[in-house]
Amino acid sequence: METITENDYIKEGRMRITIKDLADKCGVSVATVSRALNPLTQGLVKAETLNKVKEMANELGYRPQRMAKALRKGRTETLGLLMNFRTDTISGYVGEIMKGILRGLQEIGYDLKLISREEFSSLSVLLDYEGIDGIIITHAFRDAFPNLEKEIAENKGKILPFVVINDYDKKRRISQIYVDSYKASRKMIKYLLDKGYKNFYLIGGEKNSPDAEARKKAFIECFEKEQGEFPEERILNGHFSEEGGYLSAKIILQTNPKFRGIFYCLNDAMAIGSLRAIGEFGLNCPEDIKVIGFDGIPQGEFTNPPLTTVKFPLEEMGYTAVKVIYKIVQGEAKRYIIKEYPGRLIIRGSS
Repeated sequence: METITENDYIKEGRMRITIKDLADKCGVSVATVSRALNPLTQGLVKAETLNKVKEMANELGYRPQRMAKALRKGRTETLGLLMNFRTDTISGYVGEIMKGILRGLQEIGYDLKLISREEFSSLSVLLDYEGIDGIIITHAFRDAFPNLEKEIAENKGKILPFVVINDYDKKRRISQIYVDSYKASRKMIKYLLDKGYKNFYLIGGEKNSPDAEARKKAFIECFEKEQGEFPEERILNGHFSEEGGYLSAKIILQTNPKFRGIFYCLNDAMAIGSLRAIGEFGLNCPEDIKVIGFDGIPQGEFTNPPLTTVKFPLEEMGYTAVKVIYKIVQGEAKRYIIKEYPGRLIIRGSS
């Protein structure tokens, strides 16, 4: 794989020149030139200095080496995956999606670039600066890309090389690959209610996630139809993490030590964390407390007991995301692409 840093610049037909050479020509620091050449940080540079760096770069014909190659080919043959490095690098959910992404990339001969950014204002700027042909986002895209609607309008019908996996929103005119979380949660809670279970705590996630809100909505609607109002104090935020699930379960068992029922966790990571808390309190699953998860990550098969969950075909969804973006990049997509996968109820020992 070719490794090029943003600090290496080249003028075609001449010797290779570094960003330090450019900085010396302008009489400024390397850090200043780096900020000036980055569309995302050039606002931090004084206007006079910014113009000076741009004019000098123009005069000398400087470009990132990878960009020069991309200009010749018309594509960089690299896709980007937006990552929250505080959580996604340890997430079984993202790991499964990445397996499929890597399989798809191998088939089309593309590379993958992990992008450590929680938010971006413009897809076109991001694509240019990062040197990628398209980008995949695995969740919370409304926060990551707040100017989406504006950019769609400005593109006047052009299909953006942008795919969201889950967090489905039917109003968004973008390519989306998803499992209907409302249907998945409805399937799970109906199964539990039909078995006669009535005593629940709901351990949920962030309100900025359409998936979390859909799972919560289905749970509450089905529960209240059969059992009456679900108490607000029985809804906790586990932040979609094992630690969050663990801490939420501890709070429940500390404040309500006689509770015997079901922890209805809106993802597997929180369910796995809650299993640890149950054990620390000297309780057993499923004899004392049953635990439910969502997503179907591989770790759930190896917990003690194995986790009951709704399995999402995450690897296949990652693979499909690559194929969708490739189709857009090749100009073969006439409109944005929507693909829904079914969620599958997996009953194991935790229930």
